[in-house]
Amino acid sequence: MENTAVVEYRAGLLKQLSESSTAFCGACRAAADPFKPLDQAGWNVHQLAAHVRDVEAQSYGLRVQRTLAEQYPLFPKFRAEVWAAGHYDPNEPLEKILSELENNVSRMLAGLRAQPESAWSRLGRHEIQGDRTLQIWVERSLEHIREHLATVRKAG
Repeated sequence: MENTAVVEYRAGLLKQLSESSTAFCGACRAAADPFKPLDQAGWNVHQLAAHVRDVEAQSYGLRVQRTLAEQYPLFPKFRAEVWAAGHYDPNEPLEKILSELENNVSRMLAGLRAQPESAWSRLGRHEIQGDRTLQIWVERSLEHIREHLATVRKAG
């Protein structure tokens, strides 16, 4: 018998991930100037949107997909700064970036909703952090989007 509180928590987690992703994309779209620096570090909405999309695609979302598809996958550390240095394109349309993020999150959510509750406990192994459950990667995905949503909202 499933623990009702855990089942409800996970359903809420998926709802929050969907809502946070939608809010992040909406906040980015509402930016008057997506290239205006957001803080002293100099990042702008365009860079932040690309970062969130890429981290979802190359780190958290990928870890969710592989944990569902493979037995005990091994995950290397994802170095977002290194990735951005080789892949960030300031000429890439913001709408393309946001659409890709929305599609990636939607696919991840659909895949998670189709799984039995037991899938949430599946393990993968991170080269530095050690064993992590599928649930942890979903929680990290939500935390990451929320962190950057807060940044965009503060600047807006």
